[in-house]
Amino acid sequence: AVFSYQIGLSVGGLGGLLAGYHEARAVAEARESAQTERERRRLEELNQLLRHDVLNNLTVIEGNLDLALADVDDPAVADHIETARTQTREATEHIQNVRVLVQSARGAPELGPVDLSETLAGELAQLRDSYPAADITADVPADIRVRADDLLGSIFENLVRNAVEHNDGETPHVSVSARRSGDTVAVRVADDGPGVPETVAQSLYETPERGDHGLGLHLVETLVDRYGGSIRLAANDADGA
Repeated sequence: AVFSYQIGLSVGGLGGLLAGYHEARAVAEARESAQTERERRRLEELNQLLRHDVLNNLTVIEGNLDLALADVDDPAVADHIETARTQTREATEHIQNVRVLVQSARGAPELGPVDLSETLAGELAQLRDSYPAADITADVPADIRVRADDLLGSIFENLVRNAVEHNDGETPHVSVSARRSGDTVAVRVADDGPGVPETVAQSLYETPERGDHGLGLHLVETLVDRYGGSIRLAANDADGA
C-alpha cells in the first residue's frame, strides 16, 4: 500500500510538473510571438521610411546631379559629380534590395505560374537603359513559365547588375539564356569579367557584414531558395563567371 501511494504521489507530482512546464512554454511562446510581431512591424515601418522618404530624396539628388554634370566643363568637378551619382545609385539599389528582402520574409510565399520569358525581357530592357555601355544579350524562348511570384525579376536584376558593375572592361558583355528540361528551367547568366576569387566565392551568397554588393547576391540566393531552386557559380568558358 505504501509502495502504491508513493508511485501515485510521484506520478501526480510529475503531472503537475508537466502541466506547469507546458503552461510556462505556452506563455514563453506567446511572448516570443508578440516580440516577433513587434519586430516585424518596426521592420515594416523602417521599410516604408526607406522606400518613401529616403528613396524619394535619392531620386531628387540623382536628378540634380545629372543636371549639374551636363553644365560642368571642368573635368575634375565632373569626376566628383560622377562619384556622387555612383554612390547615390548604389544607395538606391541597397534600399530596393532591402525592400525585396522584407517582402520575402512575410510568411509563407504564395507561388504560382509566372512568365519567366516576359520577366527577363523586362528586366534586361531596364538594365540596358541603365548601362548603355554594356552589351547585354538574351537567348530566351517565349512562353517559359516557372513557379514563383512577383519578386522573381530581382534575381536577374541583381545577377546582371553585379556582372556589369564588377567588369573592368571597356564594354562589359553579359549573356542570359534559359532552357527548359522536363519540370526544370535553367537560367544561365555569363559575363567576360575578371571572375570571382576563390576566397570570395566561398561566402558569395552570405549576408554581408557591411552594405556592399554582397546584399544583392544574398537576396538572389534567398529568392532562389524561396522558389525551391538552386544556384551555382562556375567559371565561364572564356573569361568571367
